[in-house]
Amino acid sequence: MFQDDNIQRGFDSLLFLVGWMTWKERNMWMFDGSSASPAELTQLIIDRTNVWLMAGFKQLKSLMVLL
Repeated sequence: MFQDDNIQRGFDSLLFLVGWMTWKERNMWMFDGSSASPAELTQLIIDRTNVWLMAGFKQLKSLMVLL
């Protein structure tokens, strides 16, 4: 999809992160009876993305520069 391999890996990682956070939110709704609003879930994903960037995840950084 992307010509730069780092950008492709960053995209794949972001897709995984969104799926993982959505899955965790679904489990909280199913098992704990609580859920975040779409805006809160979006903010959680952004916060977790920033944590990954601070940890030095270079491929994700390559993608985020484009966004």
